Formats: sequence, structure tokens, C-alpha cells
Amino acid sequence: MMPQAGSLDATVLICTYNRASLLAETLDSLTRCRVSTLRWNVIVVDNNSTDATRQVVVVADSRNTRSSSRTSSSRVRGSPTR
Repeated sequence: MMPQAGSLDATVLICTYNRASLLAETLDSLTRCRVSTLRWNVIVVDNNSTDATRQVVVVADSRNTRSSSRTSSSRVRGSPTR
């Protein structure tokens, strides 16, 4: 369950396009953060990736046992910005 927006101290926003391996490293790193007093969440914005980006988010979310840092993914339409 994701914490209520008003109860968060920070939100980590990650925008990505076909960078599944880098995203996996980033999410793993964030999961290892141990600041018990900080309540935060992660939002991944996927710009219609054609690689394993979606699966990376699903796996990261299933491994995360901290209720204060859940990961969600949103797919957006349009061409990627480069």
C-alpha cells in the first residue's frame, strides 16, 4: 500500500526509455536506502519502452517490503525525447 501523499517526505521521479538495466540498478540502489525516519515513494514514467522496463518495475516492486517506498509505473505516448 502506498503512503498517503500528505505523509511523504520525498518522491523520487524516474523518467525512462529503453534503459531497463540502468533502471534495475537505480531501483536496487534506492531499495537499499535505510533512512527509517524518511517516508518516500518512487514513480517511474516509462515513455513506451520496448525493452524489459515494465518487468523491471514489477520485480522491483515485488522485492520491496518497505511500505513507505512503493514503485509505480506509467506509460506515456509520444516519441522519446533525446
